[in-house]
Amino acid sequence: MFNPADVQGNILRGYRKPRVRYLILEVTDRNEARRWLAASVSGRKDTVPQITTEEPWGKTKPDTTFNIGLTFEGLRALGVAEQSLDTFPTEFKEGMTARAAKLGDVGDGAPNKWPEPFDKPSKIHLIATIYADQVTQLNSLERQALEGAKGSNSAARATAIALTATTFTSAMPTISRNRSSRKSRGMRKTTSRTRSRWLRSAPSSSDADMRPILKG
Repeated sequence: MFNPADVQGNILRGYRKPRVRYLILEVTDRNEARRWLAASVSGRKDTVPQITTEEPWGKTKPDTTFNIGLTFEGLRALGVAEQSLDTFPTEFKEGMTARAAKLGDVGDGAPNKWPEPFDKPSKIHLIATIYADQVTQLNSLERQALEGAKGSNSAARATAIALTATTFTSAMPTISRNRSSRKSRGMRKTTSRTRSRWLRSAPSSSDADMRPILKG
């Protein structure tokens, strides 16, 4: 029987939020990483952000959402047994870099032209995605994900990430009222460093000048 609580909320629907931030993470301590992931589905709000599921929201949409994706190398870094890893499709196991020519990523789009951290795909293990209405909300959830919630006890902090982070922030495309034209403001990336315990992540963008651009 289908249980919406078992499905991440960005699988079957879009969030329609004006801003999104991606945290590109590398596992450097398997046990801490597994504890962090467990905390993200614990139901406790005093640890790391909780994964947004497919459960109905009711009349009020949440201010922020948080979801996590794992790469094949990420599953391996987390200690998934080789017997289980072998059950995944070849496309997932090989990854986009190895399949670049088949995907048309050649010339200026070839892997050797990809910026950090995408030039080292073996170190991209998890991608955490934060959607929000305001930049301050993105910053708050990122800080909670990477450092642990303020006031949490030592056990909760042990589940937090302490990393060197690369983050990507993007304003979502403008959608006109008649939905016949779309305009994207693109993605911004800068690098900032944060001390961390078991991950390495992607740099945080300064997007204070970005305005909400989803139009009804």
